This record gives sequence, structure tokens and C-alpha cells, in this order.
Amino acid sequence: MIRAGVALLILMVLLTSGFAQQNKPDVRPGISPLPLWPLNGDFPNLPPDQYVFLDPQTNEWVVSYPEDQNAPHSGRVTLRFDSHAAVEPVLLAHVSRQTDGTYSYEYTVLNSSRARTPLKNWTLLVPTPDEKFQARHSAWLASRKDAAQVRDLLPAASRLAIVEWGGPNPIPPGGATGAFTLRSGSSPGFTTASFSGLAKSEYSDQIASALPKVVADQVAHVLQPAWDSQVRMVLGPRFPVGTPQIIVVDNFHFGISVLAQQGILNSESPFVKDALATLRGFLSSGGAISLTADRLDFLTAAVPGLESEIASALRLSLAP
Repeated sequence: MIRAGVALLILMVLLTSGFAQQNKPDVRPGISPLPLWPLNGDFPNLPPDQYVFLDPQTNEWVVSYPEDQNAPHSGRVTLRFDSHAAVEPVLLAHVSRQTDGTYSYEYTVLNSSRARTPLKNWTLLVPTPDEKFQARHSAWLASRKDAAQVRDLLPAASRLAIVEWGGPNPIPPGGATGAFTLRSGSSPGFTTASFSGLAKSEYSDQIASALPKVVADQVAHVLQPAWDSQVRMVLGPRFPVGTPQIIVVDNFHFGISVLAQQGILNSESPFVKDALATLRGFLSSGGAISLTADRLDFLTAAVPGLESEIASALRLSLAP
């Protein structure tokens, strides 16, 4: 019997990445602090101060609380809402530098055939302020807003903003939509993208206002993008002009290391091995080692696909 007080949810929304070289999205499990909804209806053993659970069988958030807050074992009010994380996104990225010194970022978003729901919107973390910034798509609406708190998979050297795209035609399982473009004054590095799917049963402000405050506060914490979306590490605008080189190197070293550990990059490829060795040496020296052209010759070893895109991004961000 699984008791809700000790069960830990294996929630597949942690550090993952989607690129062209994948045969399928790579989703690695992480540990969530939320308990599983008890399949046997073992209500007496629910934690008295826990009101939000996840039902992995139905992919729903379950909100359950006593009718009488002063009597934990009284009759319960139980509500269910669809998770927005039932998508399987793959993001393809291409970066180039323009003649005016800005950077162009082009994206294609795929929703794997293994997804349970259509993909309705996605977000990307970008540096702010950025006077050169533009976001476009022929059909999907793009908006940018500064965010005091964001879930970033990597250390950030500057304040971050959230760019969100939402479209009139969500991407169905097995479908894809391209032509997402960004123009930015910031050079490329690894950043964080989040993807949300359609939900038939939505949690709303009206529902929140009818809940006891302690319950509503717990639901609001859980239904943040950090838990209620799929998160990916992708190439995007990352480094404003003047960012110290050691921060750039640290970002790429971390990103390449994670992708190699996940098997998305081949850890035995010449590009990956030499890139990690060179970048690690630079970081270990505290930036004292000069990253001259002869030390960056591993960039030419990158094979077409993800390695080539990373090599190009690294070359652009390390250029004088």
C-alpha cells in the first residue's frame, strides 16, 4: 500500500532537452515534493496539511481538503484539474549573426506523437533589457514580460525576461510548427524553455476564490510552470554585450556536460571530449588560459546537427 505521507512522485518535468538529433524526446525523472494521490482511497493517512496531489494514472492534479478545516477526518471536498505537462516537445534551434551585429534565432517546435495533449504555448527565458529585441511568428502571438522569479536551469549573469508564444492552432501530437524567430542583441548560450498543453479541466480564479485560503495558496504554488509544464534546455539569447568570457564558458561547459550525460550528445565524440576538456581547463585556471584559435580547433570537429549548432553558437559568443 502506498501511503501519501511517504510516497514521492516521480515527475518527468526536470532537466531535459529536445534537438534534431533525438529519435524521441529524452525525459529523465526527478523527485517531486508532492505525494501521489492514494489509489486505494486511504484518506485517514493523507498528511493533514497536504491538499494537492498528482494522480499519475490520469495525469491530473487532485485538490482534496476536509470540509471542516478543524476536523481533518471530516468529509472531504475533492476536485480534479488536468496537468498542462502532458506534452512531449522537441525544439530545433538555429542561430546566426546579422550584419548589424544582432543575432537571429530561428525555432521549430515539435510535439511528439507520444504526447497526450496538443501543445498550446511555450516560453523562453531571455536577458533584459535588450533594445534590439524582437519576437515574431506569422500566426502565433509573441509577448515579453520581465519576471521577478523564473525557473532557470542555469546560473544567469543578468536579469531575465519571459517571452511567450501562444497560437490559435495548438500543435497536435505528432505535429510541428516552425518560423518562430527572435532578434536580439545578446549572443547565444544555453537557456530555458517551457511548454504547456491544452487542459479540458482548468483551474480558474473563480475556483480559487471559493477554496479555503490555505488550500488556494498551496494550489497556486504547485501550478507554476516549474511543475505544470515541460521544461527543456535550449540555445537562445543569453549574453548581453560585455558579459565576461568565463560566464560564457561556464554556460557552455554545463550545457554540453548535461547533454552528454543524458546521451543526447555522444560523450565519446571528438567534439564533445575536446570541448569539455578545453572549457574545463579554462574554468579551472580562473580564465587565465587564453582561448586562442588553436585551443578552439575542436569546433571544426563538430558533426552536422546538434554538435554543429552548439559549435556555431560557441564560436559566436566567444568572438571578440
